[in-house]
Amino acid sequence: TTDTAYGSSLRYRSLRPWHVVDVSGSYFKAGTGGNHQLRFGFGYRANPVHSSTRYAGNGSIARKNGDGPGDSQVVLYRDRVAFFKGTNTDVYVSDTFTKGRMTINAGVRYDIQKASNEASTAAAQRLIPDLFPAVTVDPSKLQGIEWKDFSPRVAVTYALDEARKTVVRSSYARYAGQLNS
Repeated sequence: TTDTAYGSSLRYRSLRPWHVVDVSGSYFKAGTGGNHQLRFGFGYRANPVHSSTRYAGNGSIARKNGDGPGDSQVVLYRDRVAFFKGTNTDVYVSDTFTKGRMTINAGVRYDIQKASNEASTAAAQRLIPDLFPAVTVDPSKLQGIEWKDFSPRVAVTYALDEARKTVVRSSYARYAGQLNS
C-alpha cells in the first residue's frame, strides 16, 4: 500500500560485448576542370546481447490493489532469458566536385544488416512449474532478419552571385535505418 519494495524483487543482467570496426578516408584531386573530394569508408558492428531477469524467491509478487475483499493478487513470473545477436556491415563512397560556382555531390552507401536469436533456456516457474514449464529457444527453427539496403545520394548547389550569398540547391537522398539487435 506504500509502494515500497522490501528486499530484492528482481535481478537484471545484460551483457553486450559489442565489436566495432570503422575505417574511413578522403582523397583530394584536381581534375576535369575542378576539384574532387573523394570520401570512402567501411564499417562493421557485431552486437550480441545476453540478458536475463531473475525474480526473487519463488517468482511470485503479491500486490494489494485496494482495501476490499478480492483486491489482492499474486503475479507469477518466469525468469526471462533473451540471447540474440545482430551484425551491421556498410560500405560507402562519394565524390564532391567543385567547379566555379557549382558543387555536385554524388555517392552511394550499401548496408547489410542481420539479426537472429541464439540458443537459450528460461527455467520453469518455481511455484507452479507444471503450468509454466521451462522454455527453450532453438535458433535452427527460427528465421532471422536480413536487410540489404542501397542508398544513393546526389546534390547540386549553384551560387547565383560571385559573393555566394544566394544559392540554389537540389538534392535527392535515400536513407536506411539501422537495425537494432
